[in-house]
Amino acid sequence: MDVTTEIETLRAEIRALKQTVAAMADDTIAPGPTIGEDGPVSRRSWLRTAGAVAAGGAAAMVASRPAAAATGDVVKIGNDNDAAAPTSCAYTGSASAVGFLFQTSTALSPFDTVVPAAVGAWAMTAAQPTGLYAFSSVNGGNGVVAVAVGDDGYGVRASGSAAALRLVSQTETQPSGRTGAHVAGEIESSTYPGGSDNSDLWACVADGSPGTWRKLAGPATAGSFHAITPTRVYDSRLPQPLLAPLAAGADRVVSVADGRDPSSGAVSLADVVPVGATAVAFNLTITATAGQGFLAITPGDAATTDASIINWFASGYTAANASVVKLDSSRQVKVFAGGAGQTDFIVDINGYYL
Repeated sequence: MDVTTEIETLRAEIRALKQTVAAMADDTIAPGPTIGEDGPVSRRSWLRTAGAVAAGGAAAMVASRPAAAATGDVVKIGNDNDAAAPTSCAYTGSASAVGFLFQTSTALSPFDTVVPAAVGAWAMTAAQPTGLYAFSSVNGGNGVVAVAVGDDGYGVRASGSAAALRLVSQTETQPSGRTGAHVAGEIESSTYPGGSDNSDLWACVADGSPGTWRKLAGPATAGSFHAITPTRVYDSRLPQPLLAPLAAGADRVVSVADGRDPSSGAVSLADVVPVGATAVAFNLTITATAGQGFLAITPGDAATTDASIINWFASGYTAANASVVKLDSSRQVKVFAGGAGQTDFIVDINGYYL
């Protein structure tokens, strides 16, 4: 029951009480109680006075109950602000301070002059150690959306004794091309409008203007390296997937997705290189060579090659070399043979980038 309904109910009860008193009070009572200087009072007057006092007390009791905060009122925990105007922080003090909307202590933060802000959230009690907590239960929603436009603006900035976190939603230049000062430990996720190198993750590794930056990930990078137990994924001497040496002028697409039995070539370990891998570290071995020639490895969808990975100069030759190669979207590489001879070849995977 809301406050308005409670008051109307009490008023109805008081009206009924007055009607009952009026029916009872038809004569005056003997001299007795006095009110101020008025002398004897009638039973009717005395009861009406008592009813008025009771009504006033009841109204005062109801009015003393906490109501919802209205515009301009102090916002208190447990009371809703149901006014049309939104709750706001109207701090207009020093530009170097923070206007706190909510805080879990009676004193201002000792750090309120470090980062000037329009609104702050600060905690200094063990029971509430988090300054600001933002949560969204909507699919696709955001707990916090922070936007900064410009090379030196901060979408989110976390300051600490060890490092800071800097997330930039939009900027015009890469970190290495700026002039502003930055400190080691900053992490930046950047998008370059209209550029060809978008959505990169950077780390500042040394203080300076603009500091020394290293790209951690991006569309043009391979990702993190995952070392695995060396695994054979192809052997041209075995029945599966294809029993045949590679002759000069020919090429062959090889899947590196699955590990294969070194005796038969049958798949023995599926997805040793998982879906989404962008590159692999590999060993390439040539054996049972004939004549002279070379092999090259490219992504599986490449049309040509301009560089060799291994060379041979005589028949009956065996040699190996290690390198890294980018994959196509199907986790394949392409092996090209050049020169005037042919060879069997073996591909072993040492790890992948994801």
